[in-house]
Amino acid sequence: MPVITPVNQNNFLTDAKVELLSRATLAACDEKDGLKDGLITDPRACTFKVDTLACTGADRPDCLTAGQIETVKRIYGGVKLKDGRTFTYGFPVGHEGGATGWRAWISGPTAPAKQPDGSLAYGAERQPSGYGLMEPNFRFLALDEDDPTYTWKTLDIDRDQARLRTMTEILSPLNPDLRPYQRRGGKLIMYHGWSDPGISAAGTVAYYDKMRAIAGGQAAADEFARLFMVPGMTHCYGGPGAANFGAVGQQIPPVRDAAHDIQTALERWVEQGVAPTSFVATKFTDDVATTRTVKLTRPVCLYPATPRYRGTGDPNDAASFVCQ
Repeated sequence: MPVITPVNQNNFLTDAKVELLSRATLAACDEKDGLKDGLITDPRACTFKVDTLACTGADRPDCLTAGQIETVKRIYGGVKLKDGRTFTYGFPVGHEGGATGWRAWISGPTAPAKQPDGSLAYGAERQPSGYGLMEPNFRFLALDEDDPTYTWKTLDIDRDQARLRTMTEILSPLNPDLRPYQRRGGKLIMYHGWSDPGISAAGTVAYYDKMRAIAGGQAAADEFARLFMVPGMTHCYGGPGAANFGAVGQQIPPVRDAAHDIQTALERWVEQGVAPTSFVATKFTDDVATTRTVKLTRPVCLYPATPRYRGTGDPNDAASFVCQ
């Protein structure tokens, strides 16, 4: 629904329920890529239905209440306008749990407090990043003229879209026609984690698909703009996937070559005319430790290709995969 109404306490997803959901989506989707390895390569191949987790009676640790299922469906579903057009894309299924997953951006590490109007609101501390960005944004950045009284609680997309348009065009440039950039000789490398809980990967894919069509097809788009989708990567880095490659994430020490580093690959493309077709990314046993041990490496493939296990070789080694 395009109208955002005050949230019921029964709709809140606790950490335990987010982890329950994450385990369920992994169980349903892990082997869709031909390898059971704890990673969902392309969530679009998953047919997980959240209703399978519905409680049949009272709330229990191993099920979701009707309100929690409604919340999950809204997160997955995005927002459509009354005319059927998509206003915001939903978040892909998979890898909802973990410290950099939904807890960090959507549900928060601590529960919100009930307000006098019956809605929920997070306090100033330990709020999810999405709420921390959104709440003041609506009052002081989303409108052409600031309105401290404007609130997300009464937002109606169909009614308020015109009021938001000026700043939306500045903050979210969505024009997919990049041919003027191409004509100036520009080169563009885009990447996005499939499990990003802050900005929907589905939106990036939709934008790229539109850009590709306007450019004249895959071959024409590949001449100047390339997209790389990273399985199991959350917002910019982190998550269960191999999300560290060069300037992306927290690669220590940095590997400065075109196979591992986006900046080097971009320079090579511009200066030598050699376009990137894949990267090699690393997953560490501890992504934030000063000294880290490599857990696995994986190829990050040129969209729309995805990494597929060859059927032989070490499944923790990128050399055992091919982009298809």
